[in-house]
Amino acid sequence: MRHRDYRCWWLGQCVSLVGSAMQSAALAWLVYSTTGSAALLGTLAVFRLGPLLLLALPAGVLIDRWPKRRVLIATQTSFMLQAMVLSWLAFGGRASYQAILLVSLLSGITQAFDAPCRRSFLVDLVGRDDLLNAVSLNSAVSSMAAIAGPALAGAAMAKLGGGWCFLINAVTHTVVVFALLAVSTEGKASEVRVAR
Repeated sequence: MRHRDYRCWWLGQCVSLVGSAMQSAALAWLVYSTTGSAALLGTLAVFRLGPLLLLALPAGVLIDRWPKRRVLIATQTSFMLQAMVLSWLAFGGRASYQAILLVSLLSGITQAFDAPCRRSFLVDLVGRDDLLNAVSLNSAVSSMAAIAGPALAGAAMAKLGGGWCFLINAVTHTVVVFALLAVSTEGKASEVRVAR
């Protein structure tokens, strides 16, 4: 926590990861409540996680060549826009299964770039000496979000409806984008070595 840039990033993650967990819970509820099908709910998971499985390695290679902070601003903005689309669909009663699958596929593709970038950005924020502590703090936030997010989503869905979970997630991604804008560390872009 003695690194200012890491503090900004970590606080943004505290908010954003809770919002993402809320959205995941609300999305599963929305699909199951509208379709009543466990198979379609499983297909949703394939659309959300399949791109991460297939694209994370090639995305990681590309990310090493770009400034990481800029990549993260782009991915977090993409997540924010996807959450806004989901909230618009849910509030307007337009949340068809096909539309949800399309947004989930886009989310999975975005996640394939975001996940390796977030992990590699840590070393640029804190250096190698404090990396273990930074990873531990990030793991603690992820665990907390996995517990708090679905609980908050359940309360929000019961009182307000599922669309609010998506809107709240859009706001949380706005918070992390502002946190990234406050970070001065760009994240080193590796030089591309060409074999001769």
